[in-house]
Amino acid sequence: MQIFDGFRSGSYLSRPRLIVWASILIVLQTITTLFFVAGTHGWIVPLDRPTTTDFSSFYAAGTLALSGHPQDAYDPAALYAAQQAATAMGVDEQKFFYPPTFLILCSLLARLPYLLSFGVFEIVSGLVFFLVMNSLLDKKTGLVPLLLLAYPATFWTTGIGQNSFLSASLFALGTIMLPRRPMLAGVVLGLLCFKPHLGLLLPVALVAGRQWRAILGAGLSTLLVTMISVMLFGIQSWMSFFAAFQRAGHTFQTGVIPYSGLISIDAAGRVVGLSQSVADLLQGIASLAAASCVAFVWSGRAPYPVKAAALISGTILAIPVLLFYDLLIAAVAALWLIQDGLRRGFRNYELSFLVFGFLIPLLARPLAANLHLPLGPLLPGGILLICVMRCVPWTLSRSADSEIHTAAVIH
Repeated sequence: MQIFDGFRSGSYLSRPRLIVWASILIVLQTITTLFFVAGTHGWIVPLDRPTTTDFSSFYAAGTLALSGHPQDAYDPAALYAAQQAATAMGVDEQKFFYPPTFLILCSLLARLPYLLSFGVFEIVSGLVFFLVMNSLLDKKTGLVPLLLLAYPATFWTTGIGQNSFLSASLFALGTIMLPRRPMLAGVVLGLLCFKPHLGLLLPVALVAGRQWRAILGAGLSTLLVTMISVMLFGIQSWMSFFAAFQRAGHTFQTGVIPYSGLISIDAAGRVVGLSQSVADLLQGIASLAAASCVAFVWSGRAPYPVKAAALISGTILAIPVLLFYDLLIAAVAALWLIQDGLRRGFRNYELSFLVFGFLIPLLARPLAANLHLPLGPLLPGGILLICVMRCVPWTLSRSADSEIHTAAVIH
């Protein structure tokens, strides 16, 4: 009974335990990462063909842009040839469905040698992510960097060379700045146009919250970056992107990218054996529900950290195509939720859910692939549900136990 009470209140989450658990997870994930690196380089057993990472598509697209043929970044044959030239002949083909706004960064990265470019991109974007996230909490616990380093999505992002550090940093910085500098916050959030679907619920939240200056800033920054991409790469690059975008859905439906690697409701439906039409219907319902929840939270008197957490978690839930490494963005929503908990206390099971959610990026892909158990949507869905519950009523009384436990974790 005492164990159950601890699980309900989260009182087992003492600072020393969090440090020990996070350190163990870091060590285990580091060893696993090194094992995979050795395996993918043929240092354990010989490989039939060389392997590479997602970053090779960014680098290849950048080299094509620098060569004066940016539209070829959306030609699968040309892109694959550029990937092989950058890495090795016969590597796994990586797709590139990003708009020309992302080519601006890719072309800069392609000016460096491949491995150096990979390292610079992940290290710099990772450092920015850690710095921005560490500044999110009003009360500094000293645990944020350690927990973020232990968060499995951090290892996924770094290991496969993805850009989730960049998108998560933009979400975090934009929501941090919004209450005091809405125009500049909008400019930052508008830079998410390098991955446009991440801005799906931004208009819903900003309109519901009457953040007109932020809307103006987001519109101006999106327009400016788009104009820069047109000036650098021409209008044909955009035409090629739209043509490639139309092929993207077919790429996922044919299983080239397995559904077990996605974290959406749509993919969850496919993992458990539902037809594509039923899975699409469920995704549509989830997207509308997420948008409605975000509008509800932002139009009311909810504390700002709850609004920020709802926007980010709702965005993840509403998008039909997000992969497992994008759960790094959910860490931003979780930290905003913790911010509110440190101010007003935690309700029963909230902290224990966040502990479970912390492990979802580690478990989601293998459980979906091997046991047909999709966990990916549970993290953003759970955070969004907590945000809505914290708005009904919008005030949350603190208990003495919550005060004592919060103080123990902070200090």
